[in-house]
Amino acid sequence: MKQITFQCTLLSDVIINQRSASTGNQKTLDFIPGSNFYGIVANKFYQPFNEKDKSSLNEEMKTELFTLLHSGKLCFGDAHPALNGERALRVPAAMFYPKLGSIEECYIHHALTGLSQEEITKLAQKQLKQCRNGFYVFTEDGTGIPIEVNKTFAIKSAYDHNSRRSKDEQMYGYQSMDKGLSLIFHLTYDEKAISEPQLNKVTDLLNGKHRVGRSRTAQYGLVNIEKTSETSTITPVQFQNGKEVVVYADSRLIFFDDYHLPTFTPKATDFGFRESDKIVWEKSQIRTFQYSPWNYARQAYDADRCGIEKGSVVVIKLDDKGEIPPIYPYVGVYHTEGFGHVLFNPTFLCADGNGKACYKLLKKEKEESSSQPRIALLKDKEEPLLKFLYQKGETERILTIIYKEANNFVRTNKEKFAGKDQKEFAAQWGKIRSLATQCSNKEEIEEKLYTLETSYLTHGIAAEKWKESERLKNLTDFVDGMNKAIGKNNVPLAVINLASEMAKVCSRKNVDK
Repeated sequence: MKQITFQCTLLSDVIINQRSASTGNQKTLDFIPGSNFYGIVANKFYQPFNEKDKSSLNEEMKTELFTLLHSGKLCFGDAHPALNGERALRVPAAMFYPKLGSIEECYIHHALTGLSQEEITKLAQKQLKQCRNGFYVFTEDGTGIPIEVNKTFAIKSAYDHNSRRSKDEQMYGYQSMDKGLSLIFHLTYDEKAISEPQLNKVTDLLNGKHRVGRSRTAQYGLVNIEKTSETSTITPVQFQNGKEVVVYADSRLIFFDDYHLPTFTPKATDFGFRESDKIVWEKSQIRTFQYSPWNYARQAYDADRCGIEKGSVVVIKLDDKGEIPPIYPYVGVYHTEGFGHVLFNPTFLCADGNGKACYKLLKKEKEESSSQPRIALLKDKEEPLLKFLYQKGETERILTIIYKEANNFVRTNKEKFAGKDQKEFAAQWGKIRSLATQCSNKEEIEEKLYTLETSYLTHGIAAEKWKESERLKNLTDFVDGMNKAIGKNNVPLAVINLASEMAKVCSRKNVDK
């Protein structure tokens, strides 16, 4: 068998729903299944015949179409996120890390055998947690580099063509992979069954811009596919008797039992081994999936696809008798659509004598919670649009700080304004808000409220009550804090928001409520 590598770049957001259902909370996959690329090629091959009479298909054409699209001799692999041209792999389900610790301290499940009671007790105290999500590029120096697949959620509405507006009660949400993501997939074929001209024809059909996933007629689904490397050869793997073989599911696996029904408990023979070889279930880590594929041509759902999720790990104990035949890294069914690809004894599932992984998984870098660094890039731009965008972003940042600090003030000090004078404080906060609307900076606020002998809070009836319980001090601290955080010219806006909230609180019958 041979394979060719392709790169798929997202030119727009792409939606690949995890399930075919049209209602409920829909989430997108973080990879592109091979069935999407299979569909691109199949559509191009069959399109000329769909437009004409089906009788124009002669026997030679039928044979070619069957060989390329339905015989399993041509396999379209899943597209995984890539880093510097390296295709990432789903984190193995056999990897575990401490629940309250770091993923850098990783253990291999099937390697945790033969440990002493003391070591078992230590591991139990760490409360090991299974790695399930994310893609990693495993490098030759023993490092697993994470790749983040960014996603966006958008609210959409169905369109009413008659009234030319959105339909009532027809809103739904779409989660999508963000554009710009680079993915890599492999096209595997049997060189004995598929000729060079046929392969070139398939390659030409894949190269270029296409649309995949849901909502292709809208703004979603545009990708660019291009061939990145020359053909490489896949050689079968030979194993030794009496050994344990670790099988890693690079793609999703689907197996049928003796009655041709999907099964979650395959046999060693389903992986190409002998009947005397056995799967060691207590050492294996298997996750499952189920979904119903939609058949566009028939406008109906096909039978449920039930199988083993990618990233699962199966351990097989080989019998020490008989000869083991060479095994290709494809198992199960539906190879054409990207199912069934496995890796045997991968190095990233090796461990030391204590079960600790030889590979070190790096932490995912946390995104900055504030968008201020991005906004700052627009500060010195001269273009009117960029200036407007900077100003809008700056306004949102200031308002966020004001709302946060005003809420903190209310939560911390509302009890100081409760009691028999509560209604009077409500009126005073209303007056403070009115005075703040007349000010343009911090100095004017201070003069109106408390720095002068004639200021509102330093003379008359209000003066005595605001000295009690450090009420005035808390207000001055708030003003000083806002001056440092958002600048003196924005302090009046902060006081207006604070006074409005405190007036509402003091107007209630019970402040604690």
